[in-house]
Amino acid sequence: MRAISLVAGAVFKESVRDRVPYSMVGFAVLLIAASYLISQLTAGQDLKIIKDLGLAAMSVFGLFIAIFIVALLPHLILTIGAVLGAPDPVAGLQDELPEIPSYLAMTLIGSAVFAGVSSVVASYTPRRAYAVAGIIALFIVPPIVIGIIAALSVPDIAKVLLLASPSDVVDGVNGAIYGPLRIGSETFQIATLPGWVYVVTALAYVAGSLAIVLRRYLTVTV
Repeated sequence: MRAISLVAGAVFKESVRDRVPYSMVGFAVLLIAASYLISQLTAGQDLKIIKDLGLAAMSVFGLFIAIFIVALLPHLILTIGAVLGAPDPVAGLQDELPEIPSYLAMTLIGSAVFAGVSSVVASYTPRRAYAVAGIIALFIVPPIVIGIIAALSVPDIAKVLLLASPSDVVDGVNGAIYGPLRIGSETFQIATLPGWVYVVTALAYVAGSLAIVLRRYLTVTV
């Protein structure tokens, strides 16, 4: 048992170590390129643009990394457990490999949406307690409202309104990546719209969140 825990811990540490430095390098490259391009469009505001863009990107990217690691951890534990619990670990690893791209894509998109939307709420909220309450409300209230609208026999409107709920959009991306949920002989359709609609909406959430947070930092004077 101790050997299994040591192997599992080593694999997890190496996975985190591999991804975080690459993410940091990618973040630095994108930040430098974006700062240069944006500064060329401004007159005499180069330094302020670079500082504001850096602060905005760090606030979103730092939260994204934290959410990504926390969200990826259960998948890693289940994958490692399935491999170590298989009669033949090599065959078990081969069985688990096809699932890795799916949950990596789902974790990346979901973490980006949650980090972006949360950063927007936090950037416009003066106190942390209010920011936490606002973020929780943003992810809980819209699904309830949409459920009430759907119960009032307005399903078509509810389908469109799903795109206004970040948590429902992430659920739709989940359905687009993994397909319908199957429990025994029953099949449940998670996504009520085409899968690409949820993916495009999620990417729009991320891009829009970055733009709003950047705009917020640009309006702050020190």
